[in-house]
Amino acid sequence: SPMNPRASLRTLFAAALTLLATTSCLAASFTAEMVDTRGGKTRTGTFHFQDGSYRYTAIEDGRETVIIVDGKSGLMRALMPEKKVYIEAGPEHPINLWVNPFACFAHYARTRDLAKQGAEAVGGVPCVKQVASGGGQVFATAWVSDEWAFPLKVETQLDGRRVELLTLRAGPVEDSLFKLPEGYSLMKEPEPEVPAWAAQVPSTPVLTPPFEKTLKAGEMVRVLPVAGRHISLSVTNRGKESSAFFSVAFGKGRPLSEPGGNTMNLDEAQEVSAVHTETPAQAEAIVMRVVRGSLHFKAAWAAPETARRPFPEASPEAADSAESGKAPGFSLSAPHTAEVAERILVEWMGSGSPEDAVVIAKPGQGPGSFLAKALLREGSPVKLWTPAEPGDYELRVVAGKPPKVMTTLALPVTDVKAMVDPSASVPAGDWIEVQWSGPAREGDIISVAKANQGPGSNLGSTPVKAGNPLRLRAPSEPGDYEVRYILSRGPRKLASAPVTTRPVSAELEAPAQGVAGTELEVYWTGPGYAEDYICVARTIQSGGSNLSSQPTRKGNPLKLKLPREPGDLELRYVVGRGNRVLVRKPLKVVAP
Repeated sequence: SPMNPRASLRTLFAAALTLLATTSCLAASFTAEMVDTRGGKTRTGTFHFQDGSYRYTAIEDGRETVIIVDGKSGLMRALMPEKKVYIEAGPEHPINLWVNPFACFAHYARTRDLAKQGAEAVGGVPCVKQVASGGGQVFATAWVSDEWAFPLKVETQLDGRRVELLTLRAGPVEDSLFKLPEGYSLMKEPEPEVPAWAAQVPSTPVLTPPFEKTLKAGEMVRVLPVAGRHISLSVTNRGKESSAFFSVAFGKGRPLSEPGGNTMNLDEAQEVSAVHTETPAQAEAIVMRVVRGSLHFKAAWAAPETARRPFPEASPEAADSAESGKAPGFSLSAPHTAEVAERILVEWMGSGSPEDAVVIAKPGQGPGSFLAKALLREGSPVKLWTPAEPGDYELRVVAGKPPKVMTTLALPVTDVKAMVDPSASVPAGDWIEVQWSGPAREGDIISVAKANQGPGSNLGSTPVKAGNPLRLRAPSEPGDYEVRYILSRGPRKLASAPVTTRPVSAELEAPAQGVAGTELEVYWTGPGYAEDYICVARTIQSGGSNLSSQPTRKGNPLKLKLPREPGDLELRYVVGRGNRVLVRKPLKVVAP
């Protein structure tokens, strides 16, 4: 049957695996099995890697697809042997941001906060887990091999997709695999589709900040940019179901950036914020649209920061360079100092490529290394998150390939203080009331953990935005723990205080024998937490498994359904948080 070019393009790009834009190429070769899992389906193919270039084959909709990527230029060629045609696309092709999990991760690694979370192996190969997040939400996670300088696994949380390279076999790969075969012709790429909702934008209500409005799935509003003002958004999920939205600049009948790459998922009670800096010359409107659920929007005008260091005056050398037609130098303007994990605005002046960047780095770091990054194509000012650790850092403009530092500006980053004051002792599994003070950054949490756990691990947590004081569930196992204030960007422990959880007990009163298929009446005493339950289980089942159960919140006594097969079982009182069994009582189920 005739091939649909649009469907073919999506299929090809959905299968493509691209290198991270910042990954360096090592002189190494390997072959691996590629496993791509999405939408409940798993596809496999063979993956070849050599000196930064790679090739793999995959079966999509019954057709063989061959992907070849050049390691130096990043150019991708997607070959369709059936038609002897191919598609070419550069490494920053926008369609990759929403169909390609590796490109998606690279995008979020550049535009969100990137944190390393320790070493983990993928298929037996040591890797470093890297998480791209922002606003309290994880967008994508990658496991990058130090040996190969290549991501061997990527998960994109927005669509639940996972790609893995397994069974790596080091060794030479034929050069011919990475060349375009003879007899293939270039297939022209169709224009990207304009989303259906774009046609509704001209009739969408125009709201002027400040305002508050609740929108449901499919509803949207727009704000018209004003010169010299930024648009500050705060979006809250006040419902009990997960919701999602995006806010994008809009012009000439279409979104100016891919909405899928800007979509934010919000769980119950979650709040995120965003700032739009577009001017009337850059966008006709800022469109806010709810994709799923219901969300409350709060918008206000925000003035650009004024307490900033001025741009340095241009030197005579720079003026001479500009008059001669050469590319002028760069200048930076930023706050005199900043706090840890603070978002700052950095203005820049100069002439460079959209792929050049403003970064935060430690003095002495190589030009290709950084702690935070924003591309020049985002405009001026750019937004950067300061590091989680205090110290002397510097802002840089980095340009070119290989990267070169064009200018620097010192940026001292000062520390912040925090305090937690929890209840000294509570029953295991009960609520801990915590008074706290701290910077209250987006995503910061109060957590409870064992003393030897790292700052990124815990046994329970509550966002600081929940209030002060706030309540935190204690572990279900009695013992000594600590309550912590965790700075989300890092993560970093700012403060801690000890807390002890005391043992709790329970009792069950019920007949020692019941008839199969009937109900058994059970009286109980115990802590009665909201998640606690009484259950019937086999003696070999773990605390979280059972044959039938009833939550304690349904009353006392409870009636439990007995299984249809006779046997020696047991009744249990289980603390739901952690599925800890407090008491077991033998129960014999007999035939009717």
